[in-house]
Amino acid sequence: MLEIFLGPGAAQHRAVLDAVATRPADVVLVEPLFLGAMALVAAPADERPPVLALGIFPLGLTSDHTAPFGLGLTPLRGPLGALRNRALQSVVARTVFAPVQRAADDMVRAAGREPLDGFFLGWAAHADAVVQLTVEEFEYPRPDLTTAVHFVGPPTPGPAAERAELPAWWPDLDGTRPVVHVTQGTVANEDPEQLLLPTLHALAGEDVLVVAATGGRPVETLGTLPATPAPPSTCRTTSCCRGRRST
Repeated sequence: MLEIFLGPGAAQHRAVLDAVATRPADVVLVEPLFLGAMALVAAPADERPPVLALGIFPLGLTSDHTAPFGLGLTPLRGPLGALRNRALQSVVARTVFAPVQRAADDMVRAAGREPLDGFFLGWAAHADAVVQLTVEEFEYPRPDLTTAVHFVGPPTPGPAAERAELPAWWPDLDGTRPVVHVTQGTVANEDPEQLLLPTLHALAGEDVLVVAATGGRPVETLGTLPATPAPPSTCRTTSCCRGRRST
């Protein structure tokens, strides 16, 4: 958190200020881990462009109805759940992420602003609105939010994407079989035994198409796949691998 996300925050803030000074903006659109936006939203609304937080992963806004973002805990209903969540939020902010919270507050002070109220990962609550790229049913209910959250669904490909040449395996996605997409994410993709291979083996006997994303790592790291491999010519990159039932 300190090195990858918060470390660039001051430079991000300066870059945005320089950009809008050169070319005035109607709105600044940032994703939630662009933490330089914390210093931007700390400024009065009449001294900056409107700021929209673009939700590219699950909603991280703090609420008494959910546990702190990142803990992976499901909601606990009723007064006991609200008490648990408030206690966890205090623990997370004051102990687990205390050094990062202090560094985030210092970054905002260095920009000449007062630190934001609340947990640094929930800074989007101070944005003018949150544009969440999903549907409301995919998020935990947060009836106590005061920030405007707009659920807009997935982005629609533009004309350039429509003109792009489709890969040879594209006809496999014709809707005749269910498609299961599995990935271990951006960072934790060194050991395919954690999720990729268990999924491939578990679904080997099912009439589904499994699309496994290796995160850019060679397909060979998966070893022998549990399904009969398709002709090599259908595999165009080192990060895809096809089979009759497994990809």
